[in-house]
Amino acid sequence: MIKKLTKLQFPLFLFCIFFSLNSCKTDTQKNTTTQQTKTAKTVYASDVIPFFDHWKLILDDGSNAGIANNFENKDYFYTTNDGKDNWVVFKTPNGGDTHGTSNNTRTELAQTKKWYPKTANDKLTATLKVMNVSATGDARVAATHAVVVGQIHSADAF
Repeated sequence: MIKKLTKLQFPLFLFCIFFSLNSCKTDTQKNTTTQQTKTAKTVYASDVIPFFDHWKLILDDGSNAGIANNFENKDYFYTTNDGKDNWVVFKTPNGGDTHGTSNNTRTELAQTKKWYPKTANDKLTATLKVMNVSATGDARVAATHAVVVGQIHSADAF
């Protein structure tokens, strides 16, 4: 009788081992898939703006990020996706730093080469969305309720 029990237990034992190993394999595959989803590739602004290496980035905190290929700063400069397209976000809070000769806060791209209108054959086009304009600024100061999306400064004062 003991030998019969052993013979019956052996196939059950093999089944349990097979089931256990197969379960581990499935869990490993699920964990790998989950990890791949969590480590999705970051889309940088330089992936969205193809000529990005001709510009340096100045952030709203006053820091100069330089040529910011493969760069993001979640407070001021990053990409987002609206379900259809990738967008580059330039964020400038009301209380940010000012720099240069401006009294306004800004996160901006500054061209690395000097621009001369007499010899220039340059064109800059953009598609943009303004998602928010301050409603809490000082009403006596026009710039507190405005957004500037482009400026041109000439190297030869024209």
